[in-house]
Amino acid sequence: EAEEMYKLSDNQGRTTVLRPDNTAPIARLVATRLSDSDFPVRLYYNQNIYIRNKQLAGRTDEIEQSGIEFIGDASMEADIEVISMAYEALKRNDVHSFKLELCHAGFFNSILDKMELSASEKADICSLIEGKNYSALNDLLDKMGTSAEADMIKKLPRLFGDVSVIDEAKTLYDNKEANQALDYLREVYEKLCALGFRENILIDLSLVNRSNYYTGVIFRGYAQGSGVTILSGGRYDNLIAQFGLDAPA
Repeated sequence: EAEEMYKLSDNQGRTTVLRPDNTAPIARLVATRLSDSDFPVRLYYNQNIYIRNKQLAGRTDEIEQSGIEFIGDASMEADIEVISMAYEALKRNDVHSFKLELCHAGFFNSILDKMELSASEKADICSLIEGKNYSALNDLLDKMGTSAEADMIKKLPRLFGDVSVIDEAKTLYDNKEANQALDYLREVYEKLCALGFRENILIDLSLVNRSNYYTGVIFRGYAQGSGVTILSGGRYDNLIAQFGLDAPA
């Protein structure tokens, strides 16, 4: 979001920003300097990002961020590998009582796409859901008129828990693209359970992200004693193509 960036002017009067995200610059790097690599490629980084937080939020605007990018593999196995690595990272750091929440960007996007909204309206909906401001969200949706999609978005906050959440969502909203996303999410969830992660994973269909480059499974990590997300990630199959190289990631 533009209002969250730290903006500066260079010596030619051009607007520049301090790095607000690590994934997009790495996507550009892969599309240009690493385009001849043998894919998939696995990269890691450890560098600071800068995001303006709301006043009195109790959060620092400079964040040390470590992460990985897995580029060039569109398979479910790649999703499982990345989420397993997130699980392992939390385990090895002795993070107690942690949870990994899973969703699929295609589910929420399929609902929004049916609503014929402007980009700013979509951003407002995402922002209110992320901020858990459900009263304002309901008011905004009411102004947009009655629809199955608006009703479904209002119900998203309670679609949280084990795999039964997927069955409930299917009874509440019937759409081909949404169902495909839910079926994929169910399979990922079941494979993670088979790996022994059941106690630490949940499904949260209200998990949305204003970084609109996500296209598939998305996840966030939470831990007891922290009020903010300590880990996050997701599939972004269209981002690198914006820099000239069509590669899933």
